[in-house]
Amino acid sequence: PPQPRRWTNRLKMVVLNVRTWAVVVVLGMLGQGLAALVGPTATVSGYARAFMTNDRPAGATIDVQGREPGSRMTVTTNSSGSYEFQWPVGQEILGMTMSAKGFHTTAGGVVVVGRTGLVGRLNEYAFQAPKDATYIFLKTVLPAKMNDSACHVVTTVTPANTTLDDSPQGEPGSVATLLADGKPTHIKPYYFGITKDGKTNPFSRGLNTTSRDGGVVWMNVPPRLEPYTIVVTKDGLTFTNASVWCRAGLLVNVAPPLGPHVVG
Repeated sequence: PPQPRRWTNRLKMVVLNVRTWAVVVVLGMLGQGLAALVGPTATVSGYARAFMTNDRPAGATIDVQGREPGSRMTVTTNSSGSYEFQWPVGQEILGMTMSAKGFHTTAGGVVVVGRTGLVGRLNEYAFQAPKDATYIFLKTVLPAKMNDSACHVVTTVTPANTTLDDSPQGEPGSVATLLADGKPTHIKPYYFGITKDGKTNPFSRGLNTTSRDGGVVWMNVPPRLEPYTIVVTKDGLTFTNASVWCRAGLLVNVAPPLGPHVVG
């Protein structure tokens, strides 16, 4: 029969092989995450602003989720509500979500970061998030009951070269449609009206196209793994599309300047 020392040596070899296998697995997992964030990068910058009040939250948390395994990070807004980070060129950001004390957690749209990044007045990634009290108010006045397990999609359809600093922001008379896999979802959009002094009017009813406010909302959108696409039409004009990643219980607002806007 084998001697005790030989049994001990065999046991050591088994333990060594198990440890080696574990290290290889861990390094492989880490490698996937690191591989997602290596290579040339570009700057993504933006800011967070409150819907209707325009307050900019300092210390807000921005969670960034990419499509590649491990491509995720968190950044924080500065004292003016602005933020900035680096992201691999050519890679998609599926979703960016802003959370802050007193605000309803809000996500933005899907983007692909090009070589020039997302910077500057007409290319930065802006969040327009309602405060908690504003969100509760909107839930009571919008025409459909909002299901907390569904996703709710908001955007602003604008002329070219429009940002959140412009007022009003909308391209009136436009029709917005939410697509899934290239086909209309048949989820009816609700168009915000506009008051005489140029403010968003959530009490308007019966609009079939955008007002000068430009706001559109699709309530109770089914969550799904792949993004939805927002397309806009109006005679004589061409618009950019926007994409949104819908997760359960999430409010998504694709705000200017990255929402659907007139080309040119």
